[in-house]
Amino acid sequence: MTSPFHEPTTRHALVLLDPTHLMGETALHYVNGILAPGDRVTLAVWPVGPSARAMVDFAADDDTSVAEVADLYLHQARGRVQSAQASIATVVLPGAELGDALLGFASHSDVTEVILPATIAGSVPGVESRVALQSGLPVTVANGQLRRRIA
Repeated sequence: MTSPFHEPTTRHALVLLDPTHLMGETALHYVNGILAPGDRVTLAVWPVGPSARAMVDFAADDDTSVAEVADLYLHQARGRVQSAQASIATVVLPGAELGDALLGFASHSDVTEVILPATIAGSVPGVESRVALQSGLPVTVANGQLRRRIA
């Protein structure tokens, strides 16, 4: 299936993280295992839905904004990408609906795949299938050693 989105030239993985769950970085662990020189990674958080409560509470306790908490987390997560040769960007995904946020970002970038932690995929039913079907991009759900790819 040809994607209506940008044609890939190199790997550019959009990696969603869940900063509020012990298994929320399984997508980061997965991408660390597949990165090659020249690949690009965009680490993302969605400060709405399941992960919002903890970020809101942390922001209130620290007298800061949720956006600043999300940026701080992404800055720290960036240091956990295990490739000195990969280009790493970060983004806080806007919007009330995760599927729309992922599709919106992918449609305006050259993302070649989407990687989600199982904690998010499990709490936002159908998001991985919707993104795969509407974008034509492969979507991988990472859960520790298990990976489920939707394409």
